[in-house]
Amino acid sequence: MSWEKQQEELRLLWEELNSVEELDDDELELATEDDVIEQRDTDSESEQDCDDDDENIPPEKIPRIPHFLGKNGSTKWRKHCIKKTCRTRRENIIVRLPGVRKYAKNALSEEECWSLFFTDAMLTEIVENTNLFIGNVSQNYTRTRAAKPTDLVEIKALFGLLYLAGTIKSSRLNTKEIWDREGTGVERFWATMSEQRFRFLLNCLRFDDLSTRDERKKIDKLAPIRTIFDRFVQNCKNAYCIGVNATIDEKLEAFRGRCGFKQYIPSKPNKYGVKIFALVDASTSYCANLEIYVGQQPEGPFRMNNSPSSVVLRLVEPISGTNRNLTCDNWFTSIPLVVELLKLHSITFVGTIKKNKRELPPEFVNTRNRDICTSMFGFQEDLTVVSYVPKKYKNVILVSSLHHDDAIDKLTQDKFKPEIITYYNSTKGGVDNLDKLCATYNVARNTRRWPMVVLYALLNIAGVNSQLIYAANNKQYSMIRRLYLKKLAIELTKPYLIRRSCETNVPRAVRDRRQEYAGTSSNFQPTEQITPGTRKRCFFCVKDSKTRFFCKKCNKFVCLSHLKALCEPCLDSIGNQ
Repeated sequence: MSWEKQQEELRLLWEELNSVEELDDDELELATEDDVIEQRDTDSESEQDCDDDDENIPPEKIPRIPHFLGKNGSTKWRKHCIKKTCRTRRENIIVRLPGVRKYAKNALSEEECWSLFFTDAMLTEIVENTNLFIGNVSQNYTRTRAAKPTDLVEIKALFGLLYLAGTIKSSRLNTKEIWDREGTGVERFWATMSEQRFRFLLNCLRFDDLSTRDERKKIDKLAPIRTIFDRFVQNCKNAYCIGVNATIDEKLEAFRGRCGFKQYIPSKPNKYGVKIFALVDASTSYCANLEIYVGQQPEGPFRMNNSPSSVVLRLVEPISGTNRNLTCDNWFTSIPLVVELLKLHSITFVGTIKKNKRELPPEFVNTRNRDICTSMFGFQEDLTVVSYVPKKYKNVILVSSLHHDDAIDKLTQDKFKPEIITYYNSTKGGVDNLDKLCATYNVARNTRRWPMVVLYALLNIAGVNSQLIYAANNKQYSMIRRLYLKKLAIELTKPYLIRRSCETNVPRAVRDRRQEYAGTSSNFQPTEQITPGTRKRCFFCVKDSKTRFFCKKCNKFVCLSHLKALCEPCLDSIGNQ
């Protein structure tokens, strides 16, 4: 080989070393290691580990890693991914296994599972505050019985009827139609509770002490239902450990009444309502944490930062340090948030990101001269960003701290979608699925009070969460959700039906139906003993006709016009039947 050819080959080899676009695998791995060192200490390049031969190479001749530069001028994204290793990354090792916690292991029946979220202590507090309000309004009623105080059994029956109305999709139906006695109503409703009592209790339900509400509202806009809401959320955290993938998104509970923090979201079906942020299991739709958006709180302990990053950091508290993955949309996503979740909470993140973020390179935002179904990747030590073009002049950008390569999902065929996008699509629907489950058998009724809207939302979520607990604790469970909610409604109303089946001041047909639903004996034994010789008005007469005769079974006074005589043998034979 001539001397000129040797010089030419050396010159070509030197140009290849200086090229930033054509690095081989060994050079890329070496350059990647150098880049990590530079990111950890950017003050000086003299501390890098170099061979003796490298010290003789001028700085401008050292190979550099090809990278993108963010719009802020300081964020660098490598164009090529780091070489894979066989060792499992630390964030992929799950710390807590998903499933029912010890707090909920012993709940086997529908009512027991539901009571994990609405405990007797919570319901007792609702009863006490409701009775305080009833005491204030009872003077407006001429009949004392119409405004009598309530108790725990009756409140459970009230909630049971709400669930029952949801299962037949009649929660928004006028109560007169539900309680109709001419064949179009539902018999279980009027057998359990009168329509007037049902409406009265809904109007009087209160969740806090009215005498101290004004003082508490000075520091908390959520004062009317703060205690009940916080206890419910804590019960959700205690009962179940969610799976590997979690989702954070917003729910909008429909409401158009007066409320200081009512939101308008045109993309939602309801558009107006109370906004609630939720942390939900992406696979089971179990709701693990909630936060109501109330805007800017007054100065005090309840005032918090409402930025998207702050909301996420508060909601992930139940899964902090468990190496779960979190999926969010672009309203929540930011590069500093992704880094903080990974470093401080051991939570990986996958989500779409807005194009105006300063950390993104301009090449990822620009769609000109880019072919359809192509992807552009950028890599950092723990982050990956991808820009995908699904159609001409349109792209979607995602960031992930779970993925660290440029893998393309082969199942997408000619669309060539990155695995980051298919993973995002498979885990983003947790809150949306919860919304669908709640809306299918919604218990919410029309109301002018926003605390009732929050209560209905909690009842819907309790129905979803309790069914998951019930299915986990009963391995042979195969009940669909509608039947589960119907059985839950029956269990909640049964104690109240048993109590009402002993009432004597109702028609015999109504009492028989109550006894049938309650499963009690039809051989009614009156608790009140009538003194012989007592005269009272006939139960069936329109006029005020007094009589001393009464029925031995129901203790109703009956005149001779409405009395049928039977001898003792015939009466005994009827009783035996």
